[in-house]
Amino acid sequence: MIGLDLTSHATSVLEVYVTLKMLGFVPNVGAAYIIESLTKVINFAFAFVPATIGVYEGGTEIILKSLGFAPRWRYAGHRAEGRDYLLDRNWSFDRHVRGRAQAWRRRA
Repeated sequence: MIGLDLTSHATSVLEVYVTLKMLGFVPNVGAAYIIESLTKVINFAFAFVPATIGVYEGGTEIILKSLGFAPRWRYAGHRAEGRDYLLDRNWSFDRHVRGRAQAWRRRA
């Protein structure tokens, strides 16, 4: 039984490591272990929140920012001309969609 518990924790740490690697970060096993451990602690500490709405997301954001894993994508909370923007340095979802629509009109 203890072996299964340890396997579960090791798999969770591996999941965090692979996820960070796929997002383009250079993680190490220690950071993945800390992220996974603190995520479990935060979820336990805030179990009183109804349906733990936002606890996992907020806790993970705080942990990742404190360890230096800043997000590469961010959501611009303002609305410009009724459009929501998903930004990465020089790219916006809105410009991408408009560019696709213009290319489609040219083909038609």
